[in-house]
Amino acid sequence: MLRRWLSKSFMAAGLWALSTTGAWALSLTITSGGLTAANANYGCPTGSALCQTNADFALSAPASATGTIDINAAGTIATINLYVSNAVFAPTGAGSPITFAAATYSGTVNVLSGAGFVSSVGPGAGSLSGTVDGSPFSVSPSISILNCTLSGGTALCGIAFGKAGFTNVAAHDWVHTFNVTASTTPVPEPASALLVLFGVAGMLVRTRRS
Repeated sequence: MLRRWLSKSFMAAGLWALSTTGAWALSLTITSGGLTAANANYGCPTGSALCQTNADFALSAPASATGTIDINAAGTIATINLYVSNAVFAPTGAGSPITFAAATYSGTVNVLSGAGFVSSVGPGAGSLSGTVDGSPFSVSPSISILNCTLSGGTALCGIAFGKAGFTNVAAHDWVHTFNVTASTTPVPEPASALLVLFGVAGMLVRTRRS
């Protein structure tokens, strides 16, 4: 009788846990890509009204990225953590290249998500630090774009940091745009994990009884 009661209790507790928050979040782990497109990665003199039109620096070669993009269980918030070891921006005219190194990009953005997509809703709050030409810098750029297409365990994502907030770094305003491929992994939220544990416990009780 006690074992039967325990088995039912474990199952009831698991169902209650799942009903309160139970869902699966989604973690995207970057597998390739980074800062790739010269026309989407550029710098202009600080204060320029039309930065892309007035750009005097552009990405000279693709810069690989690592990191993750994590979508919460409700599909409403994306948390971004990306790292680029080295990115060189060449002048479009005369001058010397500008090099970003050990750059860490992070932040959160509100999103809409559904079958096969995640898209930002308005700008998000970002943080970026590293060195530029050997000098440390830290800014708080907006995350102006996050768009991911999901298919078969793979995600193709575009993420843009700046121009808002990404200002006065080496006397320039910047836009850094990531184009990355990521593997997708569902991550059980605490309640879902509890459900699994309660289910296992219930099966153990039944097994010992038989």
